[in-house]
Amino acid sequence: MGGNEAVLIALEQALAESGDPAAALERAVDLLHRSGGYFWVGIYARQGEEMVRQAFRGPVPPCLGFRLGQGNVGTTGQTGRTKIIPDVRQDPTYQMCFEETRSEVVVPIREGSQVVGVIDVESDRLDAFPPGEAALLEAVAARLAPAVGKVAGPVPARPGRREP
Repeated sequence: MGGNEAVLIALEQALAESGDPAAALERAVDLLHRSGGYFWVGIYARQGEEMVRQAFRGPVPPCLGFRLGQGNVGTTGQTGRTKIIPDVRQDPTYQMCFEETRSEVVVPIREGSQVVGVIDVESDRLDAFPPGEAALLEAVAARLAPAVGKVAGPVPARPGRREP
């Protein structure tokens, strides 16, 4: 992502302008998707023992959520540790939602010590996440924690949510 500081400033502005937590998450995935040129970006919130998708940009995913410990989203939700996967085909934890995905990074979203969600970023290129990318996404996650902590439920896939 070029201009990490610019991304964070734009995110803070978008969050300040949005009084609705769900709208804030939509703006965040839009910003990350556009600024990073990623194949897919999603935000999941923890609901009981599941990580449930709240907002996304990219193709409509067949997966609405993951149980804790399932796939990289559920594993990060359970462990609270960032996971960078340079080649998803070499990762036994990866659960395919898109054939095009080649690399992935999943970052926990915390309120205090509790994981309330994750950011999942997928690329159609191998090893697409340079050093510093996870740090940027962790900074984004810290700013999104209040909004993720307030969302009530999953956002169904709707036509027109895919970005060109």
